[in-house]
Amino acid sequence: MKDSSRPSTRPIVCRNRVKQRTDELASFRRAYEAYRQAIEDILRYGPVGVIEADFRAVRSKYRGEYEPVAEYLRSYTAVTGIEDFEALGNFGALRDTRLRDTAELMNVLYRTEQAITLYGQHLRELARAVG
Repeated sequence: MKDSSRPSTRPIVCRNRVKQRTDELASFRRAYEAYRQAIEDILRYGPVGVIEADFRAVRSKYRGEYEPVAEYLRSYTAVTGIEDFEALGNFGALRDTRLRDTAELMNVLYRTEQAITLYGQHLRELARAVG
């Protein structure tokens, strides 16, 4: 029989997990914003206006920070064949022809931004619920 006089540690565990997920999202958000800026610079100035090494560095950071939040963010994106966040991370180089499809790329950026926002709202609601 369970001793009901002992306080449960479940709320503390929940709070810690929500805090961890919030921190992971914040780290990813920073990497996403830097990567998005690089992509927007490519769209604005072309591949010549961005240094390949800088592009690879922000893409690598984006990919690394995406891993911890991937399973959560996937549920906030529309099913379009390939998952939007992974599609963004799969550009091979500055001269990747997919970086020239401005309309589709802007749609992907919009959908990923929406997914991050919705997941962030969800985490804030969870944080309020667990105290």
